[in-house]
Amino acid sequence: MCMATFNGGCYIEEQLKSILEQLDDNDEVIISDGGSSDDTLELISEINDSRVKVVTYDGVGVIGNFENAMSVAQGECIFLADQDDVWLPGRVSAMVSALGSNILVMANSAYVDAKLTATGLTAFGDTLPVLSFRNIFIRNRFIGCHMAFRRELVDAMLPFPKKIPMHDSYIAGVLWFSRRSVAVINDSLMLYRRHDANASSTGARSTRSIITQLLDRFFLMTAVVGGGMRFIKNVRKLTDKCENDSK
Repeated sequence: MCMATFNGGCYIEEQLKSILEQLDDNDEVIISDGGSSDDTLELISEINDSRVKVVTYDGVGVIGNFENAMSVAQGECIFLADQDDVWLPGRVSAMVSALGSNILVMANSAYVDAKLTATGLTAFGDTLPVLSFRNIFIRNRFIGCHMAFRRELVDAMLPFPKKIPMHDSYIAGVLWFSRRSVAVINDSLMLYRRHDANASSTGARSTRSIITQLLDRFFLMTAVVGGGMRFIKNVRKLTDKCENDSK
């Protein structure tokens, strides 16, 4: 499991406990901290769990922070986690099971406020997210904290290309370009906390200029093509290796 933190002391303890309760003894939680100046690191240390490993990120921004965590993760199944949500019981087992032969799984979540009061809304709304040009490049419906994916996707993605607007839309774009499908769980398996300090707007109207938004889409499309080609090549290599090992 990979988490990027930055001044997350308000909610980090509750989130970590909800995750650790679902993990096996040989699982890991990689936390990349981007220079927190509050009590985030102190609270993590107080949990005192050997499965939690903290690495330092000296750069700027959530994309690089997540990349830093993913680059040292050792697991065959990678979950992305925000610092302020709450994972509901059974989330990990349900998503690992749903992966099956798929490369990535998305699980729904229930929107809550800062105090975990339900809003009555869910992340997926009335329609399940499917890989499409519109759902990735027009209005991204693939949010990182809802994702779990296989190791081979990480090996194909990193390092993230420069200038992409967000890592999760890039991940979805690579799969779309590669003509892959994703497994989707419509059950809400997480409490998705929405508050003033969220890193993502999650559907809110962008305050960025039209030119900036167009540039974001251009850089994303360019990166997706390159990343998709790299992913396809990696999958072929993996397939060839498996066939050779079975002989």
